[in-house]
Amino acid sequence: MRTWWFVIPLILTLVCVLPDEAQSLRAQSVLQTDPAVYLLPLEDLPGGFEHQPQRDRTIVEPGVVRALRFYTRGAPEVPTEEHASILLAVSISDSADLAAMDFQQTVLTWTHLGYDLSPLENGVGEEAVAGWDLLYAGTDHPKQAALLFFRTGMVNATVQWTDDPDRVTLDHAIAIARLMELRIDAQIVSSKRQ
Repeated sequence: MRTWWFVIPLILTLVCVLPDEAQSLRAQSVLQTDPAVYLLPLEDLPGGFEHQPQRDRTIVEPGVVRALRFYTRGAPEVPTEEHASILLAVSISDSADLAAMDFQQTVLTWTHLGYDLSPLENGVGEEAVAGWDLLYAGTDHPKQAALLFFRTGMVNATVQWTDDPDRVTLDHAIAIARLMELRIDAQIVSSKRQ
């Protein structure tokens, strides 16, 4: 049985590893923008979710910075009837080429974790995938996880919404991703003006 507290550290470990050739191509400096500026505040998320700040992570690597936030509804540690979670993650790479390589590696990582992903046309970003996974199978409270992962320029972003199978759709994840994309686009416009 996979649980979110097991999956999150595994995702962080796998998402942060790129092939050796990608590591050697990275520039020495990391962008000055904090990726957390693209993560949505609690008031932009659906009602009933609470931020779990003890799960916040910022990971700095050569050429890339990553930020992760986790929100839950109901009991945060166990799958109950009312339990749901939203994972938001953003990474900023030193170049669009590195971000594109990171995008492909992350798609592979999510697929290896069990997600059935497909390209998302007319969704968000320059490229996007979306899909599903069933969590807590075989328990009294199985959960469906909707995942959307997209890239815009040098920024990759993830939205994962886990809830009861009849309460979550890809449209929910897309709506959150579009809000994140608006933040990304506004930052890009702002940085071009400077």
